[in-house]
Amino acid sequence: DLGTAQAQRPPPDLGTAQIEPLTELSAVHRKIVALCDAPRRLTEITAALGVIDRDHFRGYHLNPLIQAGVLRMTHPDRPNHPDQAYVLTDAGAALKAHCADGG
Repeated sequence: DLGTAQAQRPPPDLGTAQIEPLTELSAVHRKIVALCDAPRRLTEITAALGVIDRDHFRGYHLNPLIQAGVLRMTHPDRPNHPDQAYVLTDAGAALKAHCADGG
């Protein structure tokens, strides 16, 4: 029965469903990658880049890098942790090295 099959299906995860997949690095993404070889708080990253709208920045730049496995949160189970910071993953470090080599 389609009616009950749909009712038992879990709701879509709207938190990640709205994030566009990362297909290439923008200039902003490259700057974030360059900054996050050490854990950086959101305020540090946005200040370094001159960003005013933090929500837009998270949605269009930070979250796609996390979803792509380039960055990770230092407190992934608590996104709003007061000491939350972002740091490169091993894949992010390799990407940074590739970008430094002119890639």
